[in-house]
Amino acid sequence: IYREVRVHSSLAHENVVQLYAAFQEGDKVILVQEYADGADLFTLLHKYGGRLSERLAVQLVLEPFLRVLQYLHSRAIIHRYASASLGAWAVAAVR
Repeated sequence: IYREVRVHSSLAHENVVQLYAAFQEGDKVILVQEYADGADLFTLLHKYGGRLSERLAVQLVLEPFLRVLQYLHSRAIIHRYASASLGAWAVAAVR
């Protein structure tokens, strides 16, 4: 977990949820992260009647994901988990 905190705190990208602080409280590690304003993918699908056009899916989901994936890979970081929120990706990364 400490390595992930170190890596996450070094990231600066518009599509990565920013990590503001991390601390240990007893046997738990507390992460203070940027609030990801916006809907999740389920809410987006519901808004568009259960389906996204190919154009919207690429624009709202695929392009942001690929931009952040390229950013991570350019820094020799691979993702283990990626969770979509519109406009931001929470990433657990290892280097």
